[in-house]
Amino acid sequence: MLRHSITLSLALAFMAACSPKAPQVMPIDDPSLERLDLSIMPPSWMVAEGQTHFKKRVAEIDAEGPSPNGIVLIGDSITEGWMSLDFPYDRMVANHGVGWDVTEGMLERLPLILRESPKAIFVMIGTNDLSYDRTPDQILPPLKISLVSYANRWPDTKIYLQSVLPRNGQWDKSVVALNAALRNLAEDKAMRGRVTYIDLTPVFGISPDDMRAEFTNDGVHLTDAGYVAWGEALQPYLPRD
Repeated sequence: MLRHSITLSLALAFMAACSPKAPQVMPIDDPSLERLDLSIMPPSWMVAEGQTHFKKRVAEIDAEGPSPNGIVLIGDSITEGWMSLDFPYDRMVANHGVGWDVTEGMLERLPLILRESPKAIFVMIGTNDLSYDRTPDQILPPLKISLVSYANRWPDTKIYLQSVLPRNGQWDKSVVALNAALRNLAEDKAMRGRVTYIDLTPVFGISPDDMRAEFTNDGVHLTDAGYVAWGEALQPYLPRD
């Protein structure tokens, strides 16, 4: 029943956050979140291999437990890739990257994320949604609920929404449209000035829809050089205290 109570809490929180006269609310305040029953499930439309990996990563993240007073990285396989590298931050880093994930899956993982108590959150999500031919109108609603929930849960935490990286091939033009929508989302009144958009396109792209060759081997995922460039781009946003 935990999952159903969480869904109801999220819906109420989102409705309150979007109301112009609504007070700030905490979407979830449940001691049972100290340990989950792992009923968190991937979207049913995700490919089978992705669903398997999603469940594996959820179990791993749950077993690791929270990493207080550091930063949280949230995203898909591009974020998960930091696990085999040293993220350029000398304090706690909680990696909530899940390969194959989409914005609906990230919303399902909200209970895991809300166990953290971070100084800053860095979100990059949406490129896999494009692989399923999903439009910004489908991609943004679950992302918006997640961001509003972060803002309500942690009033003093910096929240950074990063652009989706340039992507070579079939979905390259869609990346441009999605990033424009992400920028607008960060400026939405429901965010109450809490979310900062980080445009990584100048770092990674020869053009907005063409990733630099040295940063990728497949047009989507990053090489070590790509991660170095990403880490350098995030330096101005990392907590200093």
